[in-house]
Amino acid sequence: MSAPNPLIRFTDEQSMLLDTAVSFCREKSPIRAVRDRLATEHGFERGLWDEMVALGWTGIAVPERFGGSGLSLAEVATIAEPMGRHLLATPFASTQLCIQALLACTDDALQAQWLPRLCQGAVGTVALLEPEGDWDLANVEAGTPRRRSVKLGGAKTLVATPRSPMCCWCR
Repeated sequence: MSAPNPLIRFTDEQSMLLDTAVSFCREKSPIRAVRDRLATEHGFERGLWDEMVALGWTGIAVPERFGGSGLSLAEVATIAEPMGRHLLATPFASTQLCIQALLACTDDALQAQWLPRLCQGAVGTVALLEPEGDWDLANVEAGTPRRRSVKLGGAKTLVATPRSPMCCWCR
C-alpha cells in the first residue's frame, strides 16, 4: 500500500478503518469481479453490500440514536477512497448522499423513519440537479408539495443510483 499523504493526519481509528477498507476492497474487487458486476441487473452484488452493512459502513456517519456509529464524513471518505481505487461497485456513495440529505433536514420523524433502514442496508439515493444544472434548493422544479408529502414528478439530472433504482424516498 502506498504511504498516505503526509499532509493528511489520520486518527488511530481512521488508520484502522483505512486498513480494513483497503484490505476489503482489494479482496472483494479484483478487476475480473468488476467486469462481471457490470453485466449484472443492479450493477452490484447484494451479498457484498450485506458484508459492508455488517461492517457498519452504511451507518458510519449516522448518529447512534438512529443505529449508526456517530462518526463523521472524514470516516466516510476513509472508506470511499479505497472503493474508488479498486472500482468497488456498490451504492455506498449514493446512500451516503441520501443520509447526509436526511441529516440536513429538520424533520425528526423523517430521520427516524429512514436513517435506521439505511444503516441496516436499504439503498438510498438523491436527485440533486435540475435539468439546466441548478441545485439551489430554492429553485426545485421536480415535485409537487402536498400537505404532508411530496408527489414526485418532473426531471432530474445526475441522479446517483445503482442501475436499478431502489430509492428509499419512493419505496
